[in-house]
Amino acid sequence: MSKEFKNLLSLLKSNISENIILAFQLAQNYKSEFEGYFGCLVEEYEEIYYFLEAHSEYKINGFITENTYLELQKFTVSEIPKSIVILKEIDYFRWSDNQITIFPVEVLRFNNLSELFLQGNNISFIPIGITQLKNLKILGLNHNQLTKLPEKIGELYNLSELFLECNQLIELPKDMIELENLEILSIATNNFQAFPLEITHYKNLRKLILDNNQIEQFSKQIKAIKEINPLLEIVCTRSTR
Repeated sequence: MSKEFKNLLSLLKSNISENIILAFQLAQNYKSEFEGYFGCLVEEYEEIYYFLEAHSEYKINGFITENTYLELQKFTVSEIPKSIVILKEIDYFRWSDNQITIFPVEVLRFNNLSELFLQGNNISFIPIGITQLKNLKILGLNHNQLTKLPEKIGELYNLSELFLECNQLIELPKDMIELENLEILSIATNNFQAFPLEITHYKNLRKLILDNNQIEQFSKQIKAIKEINPLLEIVCTRSTR
């Protein structure tokens, strides 16, 4: 590594505005070395740096490619740059309350992702590609416009918390019985009329939130599931008829 490139890195890591501007100017002379070090183009790094500076909830610290936490500000972001994928270390991503309508497929490139929150938007479709996120433990899709979930969502074997309240779901995919590590499930304020029998397979489930549905024979189903899992906390005030 050349001395000049080391100086460039120091400028870039300082996150001082004047230094950053100078670093990107100098980087034009070290494009090959820059790409080899960061695994992305200078232009991609610059685009994401200024995107995060404008929209991230938290101040940038160090090289952006080392960031593991990404939370975008509410009501300010309608789309994310495709080059966001250079943030390969992200394990926590929150993009809530921005009224986006399309699931951001770019997050499917975050292989380390363990927590994903997309609540408070207008997403109506979840791509089957979400099953690529094998490390995902917490998934927040509440307050969207979902009418169904992808059939292979049961492949998210490490999922422990799933929040689906305030959508338009009427059933759960049959392969959700594979989510053996699920501990918290919220399906409140949906359009369920039949009790989702998949729930009876969750032996590790600690909390089930069912408010505001129209589930028939509710008491009978609850009795059956409590026999299987007597420690289960069930939150329900207006879910039966």
